[in-house]
Amino acid sequence: MAASMKTCISSCFITLFKFKPHACYFNLSHNVICRSYARGVRRRVENMLTPEMEREKLAEKGISVKDPSQNPYLSYIPTDPVQTNIKNSNKEKIRIKNSKDEDQMTVEKIKRQNKIFESEVKNTKSSSKYQYEKLDDGDKRFGKTILAAKSKPQREEKKIILLEGHRLINDGLKAGGVMKQLYFSDIKLLSDLRQESLSTTPLYKITYKQLKIWSDTQSPSGLMAIFEKPNQGQALRLPDESLPVTLICDRVRDPGNMGTLIRTAAAVGCQAVMAVKGCVDAWEPKVLRAGMGCHFNIPIYTGLNWDTVSNYFNSSSQIFIADTRQSHRITRGLDEKNADLFLDLAEDATIEGSDVNTDEHREDDHDEDGDESQDRMTKSMKKLYKKTPLPITSYDKLDVGSNVALIIGGETEGVSPEAKKMAFDRFGQIVTVPMTTVVNSLNTSIAAGVILYEIKRQMGLNHVNDQQQNILHRE
Repeated sequence: MAASMKTCISSCFITLFKFKPHACYFNLSHNVICRSYARGVRRRVENMLTPEMEREKLAEKGISVKDPSQNPYLSYIPTDPVQTNIKNSNKEKIRIKNSKDEDQMTVEKIKRQNKIFESEVKNTKSSSKYQYEKLDDGDKRFGKTILAAKSKPQREEKKIILLEGHRLINDGLKAGGVMKQLYFSDIKLLSDLRQESLSTTPLYKITYKQLKIWSDTQSPSGLMAIFEKPNQGQALRLPDESLPVTLICDRVRDPGNMGTLIRTAAAVGCQAVMAVKGCVDAWEPKVLRAGMGCHFNIPIYTGLNWDTVSNYFNSSSQIFIADTRQSHRITRGLDEKNADLFLDLAEDATIEGSDVNTDEHREDDHDEDGDESQDRMTKSMKKLYKKTPLPITSYDKLDVGSNVALIIGGETEGVSPEAKKMAFDRFGQIVTVPMTTVVNSLNTSIAAGVILYEIKRQMGLNHVNDQQQNILHRE
């Protein structure tokens, strides 16, 4: 009896799924599809399939087809409600996703619009309206931008620099610098800036707390600006007259000294400032603050190798090394016993130079590996040139020619052996500034300033003498 019942149930199951659906209906409350099969009598529903269950069955067979009409494994039946529902549900998911993206974009746009304000600031002369965006404390855009401007690799990649304070920002704008972004903590601070540049610059208001976190000063002024970094050797505003004097910085690692040297060179009227590898980056925020806006008024070359420095100034230039130490300490470090050896080196030395205006030698000189040029001199040669017996002259007894290249080193290490080799090969000399015995050395920027102004004075006298001689010849 049991065996016959089992056979009967099995035959009914085969009969149930052998034929196509006779009728079907949707159960909207449960989001399922019900199929009913009839063979003369109505039977109860054997199973309920949802689109998710149908996909699971296909996934078990290794089939992943979103559109049933493109399924190569199963024939597509347009009247089949299960396949139609799967197809429609995929379209609905895509529509919902697109709708969510549009809604999200609309929400972000509304949020951004809610942060955009327009304020009017009145001063003694006129009133100006500013449209700016307010950044919340959780907004990371400000921090990422300042961090990029303080990082040398990102600064070089994005060609940006950071200026802080209304005076430095105004100097950059006055020189013709391109301001890309401006951050401020108080709307009233904008009245101190050049108004014609604010209309084309994105303005962002931040809290003073945020600005103080990223500022390098203890008492920030409330203004930070991102400027476009000038190209290698580009000066946005040159002085009316310049001297044929080149300042070469060697091992200057203090940002304050580097900025002051650039400021002094621009004040004297030097034609260029060069920084060999091993110096602090001339476009670092601390150097820019010490330079007081003079970076835009003089050509600056950074990251140079000693093998290529001579391509950037006149080959007939006199080489002076500014030494900040006492004269007796300089003499003690020189090796006069091996003078014959140095004379032999001088005879064998070849002076390779080119005029400062030859641009063909300048391309990508600063991108070479600094270690490679440094390793060309062996340790014994470095030790030898470190004690090179160069002539020592006080700054007030210099005999200045038509072109000068002044090398200034750091206060701790002084100039490198490579710098002394260049001076020795070109018959250069060491220049000192007299001082009392209670002082061991002068500040790097002060010593360079004293020597540069003496060079300028003598060049001015030479120019006057030349003019007088020309007048006498004409008479």
